[in-house]
Amino acid sequence: MMVLQDFKNDLLTLHVEECQDQSGEIIRVHWLGRASMRDPSNELGSFFTAIEERAISSKKSVVFDFTKLDHFNSSTIVAVMRMIRRLDHKMIPFTLIYSQKLKWQSMTFDALKQFQGPDRLLHLHGH
Repeated sequence: MMVLQDFKNDLLTLHVEECQDQSGEIIRVHWLGRASMRDPSNELGSFFTAIEERAISSKKSVVFDFTKLDHFNSSTIVAVMRMIRRLDHKMIPFTLIYSQKLKWQSMTFDALKQFQGPDRLLHLHGH
């Protein structure tokens, strides 16, 4: 099985680890730095596809941890929302972890709560 590679550009690092937490086997992606890309769907497309394919083949849930992220532009939010929809459609559990102490993160992720629900596999956790 191929190792998932981290994503890096000038301002953003997405560090991937495959591990286990209380919910089972997961693929955790730590977002570090600033997500300020003009076209994140294009820049992150192959990275997101690799995460999705590994989650399907290994039956692991996906966790995006934004607690160490300094900035998140609207284009990147749209790319993450598309990833949420793709994983939800493929019945892959998906968790977003964010910092409640950072006002911009609380506001952003509160808006994403519309994607949660009893018929959805998305979970949001503020720390």
